[in-house]
Amino acid sequence: MASISSGRPSDDGSPRYVVNYRDPEGRQRRKTFRRKAEAVAFRNTVEADKLRGTYLDVDAGRISFRAYAEEWLDSRTFSPLTYEATELRLRLHVFPTLGHLELRQIKPSTIQKLLRSMEMAETYRRVIFSNVSAIFSAAVDDDMIAKNPCKASSVTRPATSRRKVVPWPTEWVSSMHDALPRQYRIAVTLGSGLGLRQGEVFGLAVEDVDFLRGVVEVRRQVKVFGGNRLVFGLPKGEKTRTVPLPESVATELSNHLATYPRRSITLPWGTPQADKKSSAGLILTTRERSALKVESPIVV
Repeated sequence: MASISSGRPSDDGSPRYVVNYRDPEGRQRRKTFRRKAEAVAFRNTVEADKLRGTYLDVDAGRISFRAYAEEWLDSRTFSPLTYEATELRLRLHVFPTLGHLELRQIKPSTIQKLLRSMEMAETYRRVIFSNVSAIFSAAVDDDMIAKNPCKASSVTRPATSRRKVVPWPTEWVSSMHDALPRQYRIAVTLGSGLGLRQGEVFGLAVEDVDFLRGVVEVRRQVKVFGGNRLVFGLPKGEKTRTVPLPESVATELSNHLATYPRRSITLPWGTPQADKKSSAGLILTTRERSALKVESPIVV
């Protein structure tokens, strides 16, 4: 049971009251108050919280948001690219507002202030908010704070948009196809005809295409780290898949390869620092004989 004793008087001679107690792990703790009523209230709260299983260390939550967020980030099982993107979002948009504050200092009103400061697309705000909320949920689980301030009713969460996906009309696809230089037109056909994402189109190799069986094995994509470091990696979701190869796509692809033969490209697998390398006979490459990426200029 917690006890209250008289402590050493303060500099102005006023009395002090010390609450001596043990936390749920049996460690001896103490906290000093200037008023006896405050000491009594704290003692009663500590004992009640211990009984309810809701006790929080009085020193919990003193760690800064940035320090805890960095620990949280290092403990995640993200893919390297997701790790890099999450770290960048926190560093650019969250740490300037919350980074210096202790976890226990951050209230729902602080989160609302953060949201007001983020002038960007609603989908991006929603991703950042989700990251911040996940960090606070982890802090609750670690008994650093009692509640996640992002889940308070006073916080206006970024709106969730449910836009219906509308495929491009055939004439749009044809116009895009015909507007590209000839050696890159196959990219539109592979994307529209096989349902490949852009990175998967850039990572598609001749050895992935089985013309006889009429299927394509989607085994890799080209990923970009830091704007210019290219690697091969698994497709989205970290899973390979098999897709049907329509005859029209097979015909155009055969004609493309007859004019623009494949080029063997070797890149690190997974991360730029990876020792493992992977080679593939890519269907699409740059004029400089390297893999294409999102920002790659398409030149004749």
